[in-house]
Amino acid sequence: MLTEIPWPSSGSNQTSLFGLMPPETPFSEFFASLKLRRIEEIIGALDLYYCLHAAVEHPELWDQGDTGQRLKIPVVIERRQALEWVCKKNTPWSEISLDT
Repeated sequence: MLTEIPWPSSGSNQTSLFGLMPPETPFSEFFASLKLRRIEEIIGALDLYYCLHAAVEHPELWDQGDTGQRLKIPVVIERRQALEWVCKKNTPWSEISLDT
């Protein structure tokens, strides 16, 4: 089971996701076993990804100018957009604002 969102220093390894799925389990049974994350965890992750996005978009505000080299910027942006979308009910994906 994936308990934490990996740090955005590399892209996702989708092959490893298949290892999280139990073999030969009917989809309905697998789907029924899933649990939602707590809202506090989602909001905390959104706050982190907002700050990471701001750090890579505005490196002049930070002492460490190599932030963009330690983070995969497209991963940060995609995860932030996904978290914003989850939190903004009824907002289409294409209308999610990513202002920093």
